[in-house]
Amino acid sequence: MSEKIEIIHFNGDSRSKEILDGLVKNLQVKVNLKRFSKISEFEAALKEESFPLIFIYSETGNLSLLSLLLIAKRLQPVSLIVILFQDSIRENIEVFLQFGAYDFISLDEPNKIIDLINHYNDLFSTQKEML
Repeated sequence: MSEKIEIIHFNGDSRSKEILDGLVKNLQVKVNLKRFSKISEFEAALKEESFPLIFIYSETGNLSLLSLLLIAKRLQPVSLIVILFQDSIRENIEVFLQFGAYDFISLDEPNKIIDLINHYNDLFSTQKEML
């Protein structure tokens, strides 16, 4: 696949940034990763561009995380929205899934992020071949 996968990342702290930066460097898939830490900038980017993959990480609390999820789902309803997490939101996973999250991936399991990006790339490539 010669096209880059457009990914947007709402970054609540340096740990998720470091992990995603390290993963992107080692992917065989071409990725264009845009990162935002302010909700207003994140929302503006979602209004301007299409992002098939959306990663959201926020340690600011479940209400902020839900707000980010709802903004992303409203502006990009067919995108895969993945919540990157640490243990603090584990008890609310079902609520976030009901509001449109595609999946949850722990920051302690970065290989699952790679698997998701590769899976998306495979699906996208197959769809392109069928057209």
